Amino acid sequence: MKKEILYQEIARTIAYQIKKGVWKAGEKLPSLRTISNENGVSLNTAIQAYYELEKDGFIISRPKSGYIVNYKPIRLSVPATTQPSVKPESKEVIDLIADVYSSLEIGDKSITRFSLGMPEAILLPIAKLNKELIEMQKQLSESKVEYRRIENDFRNLQGSYRLVCQQKSALEQEVSLLRHDSEK
Repeated sequence: MKKEILYQEIARTIAYQIKKGVWKAGEKLPSLRTISNENGVSLNTAIQAYYELEKDGFIISRPKSGYIVNYKPIRLSVPATTQPSVKPESKEVIDLIADVYSSLEIGDKSITRFSLGMPEAILLPIAKLNKELIEMQKQLSESKVEYRRIENDFRNLQGSYRLVCQQKSALEQEVSLLRHDSEK
């Protein structure tokens, strides 16, 4: 455990007394000589303790008057509470979904649709993404990872026939895009 330096210990004690109200704001603190004698420390240690308190905002120095307590505890007010109006609306799930879709069709500008957030295609770095995909494909082929190709016989594959067809066409489109970009 780290031993506390004497002036910090004295400053901590006085700060605690100020916080607890032993010393009120505007009161004059004991002189440096009094603090020095009471704690059995040198005058320089007492000065350091008061500098520490002054740095932390507990006291201020007044020339030819000594040190004055400057601590004003922060009293936060309790925030106001509101009572939201409770409207017992019982809507069916299908009605709520219909409301969402109708708001999309109407183009209601007061509703922010975070779920529809998609950047414009012109802002997407398609060429860079394609280059990265090619690089990853090269790295995968070097690591001897192989994937089963989708053949024309879909009966042996698990899952929806339609989904498998969509996956196949999406893969074919990606490969053609990658080839096209690599030729540039």
